[in-house]
Amino acid sequence: MKHIFFTLFFLILIKAYSQSPQAFNYQAIARDSVGNPIANTNIGVQVSILEDATNGTVVYAETWTPKTNNSGLFTIAIGNGEQISGGISIIPWSTHTFYLKIEIDVTGGSNYTLSGISQILSVPYALYAANGTQWTGAKGSNLYYNSGYISLGYVPESPQRPITITDTLAIIRLNRIDNAYFAGIDYVPTGNPSSTNVSWTAGLTPNSNSFNIYNWIEGVNLSNSNYVFSITNSGNVGIGTTTPTSALEVANGDIKIDSIGSGIIMKSPSGSCFRITINNAGTLTPTAITCP
Repeated sequence: MKHIFFTLFFLILIKAYSQSPQAFNYQAIARDSVGNPIANTNIGVQVSILEDATNGTVVYAETWTPKTNNSGLFTIAIGNGEQISGGISIIPWSTHTFYLKIEIDVTGGSNYTLSGISQILSVPYALYAANGTQWTGAKGSNLYYNSGYISLGYVPESPQRPITITDTLAIIRLNRIDNAYFAGIDYVPTGNPSSTNVSWTAGLTPNSNSFNIYNWIEGVNLSNSNYVFSITNSGNVGIGTTTPTSALEVANGDIKIDSIGSGIIMKSPSGSCFRITINNAGTLTPTAITCP
């Protein structure tokens, strides 16, 4: 039987695919026993990923029949081959050491001969993240990922929501680099923004320092009628307006007090407090109260 060996051209995890199936690229040059490239030939390749040792458990295996080029180079995307066993998307990259075992058949069949086993020293981000691992950030902060959920914080925890922040100062900062654009968070109730879905945004409005909550429909220009709630940089609150000129201003609507006995509390020039309510005759009635 003719013996061959592989000269490793490069084996690096150069790309992780964001959509299933996940994969990473592998390239090598096939050479015969005297070092000549095996050019323009269909060869059989069997790939196995071993756990913890060069003779460890096979956690994933697949086969390929790539064709080498003029230089004997072939390229495969490990994870996209003909799957034999296991699943690359469920490999626990963060908790074990893994080895890559390559076997070949120069005739393009399945009578494989061992080519080599080497430790996988790095893992693509998409594969690493997909199996619940962490990255260590600056100043001891950590980023954790588990089953589609992300947690940020100093104390390790298993995230229970799409994004969880755990810190003594749990603040999300949005730095707007162009004053022409809104900086905030969107909420789209169903699906993607469209001409029929009413969506909501909270954040800073362009060309102002006011915080606003407004609703919008995809493709429709904003107007003041879309702005539901605003807080200016001076602390004024506006409902239905983005330019309140008093501590509280309501535009194009009513204020409803539905609880009997409740009303508006006002302080007199002398410092006494009164609750203004209304009786059954529609008369405003002031009642002295202890100032809250």
